[in-house]
Amino acid sequence: MARRKTRRTSSKRSFASKIPLINNPTFRKAATGIGVATLGATALAFVAPSLAANPIVKPALAFLGGDIVGLAAQVLSSGGLSSLTGGSNGGGSNAGFA
Repeated sequence: MARRKTRRTSSKRSFASKIPLINNPTFRKAATGIGVATLGATALAFVAPSLAANPIVKPALAFLGGDIVGLAAQVLSSGGLSSLTGGSNGGGSNAGFA
């Protein structure tokens, strides 16, 4: 009679999987959205640098990768809505300091 080999499954869990925040699905969507936006914009910069510089590209890629949560995380991590509209946070002119 032949013996069957059985695989033992390891019950070890990584350190990161023990942290409750990382196991949160919303957190995972946000991280996926930011990651897809960063990697996608970097890859696009090699092919079409002028398109990758467009402020709409990263939020669009974040939406594709992480849904609304990924989009919101990308917009907030890049500086809020002012990064999309090109607005500045006040500040003065440095015309005299050339």
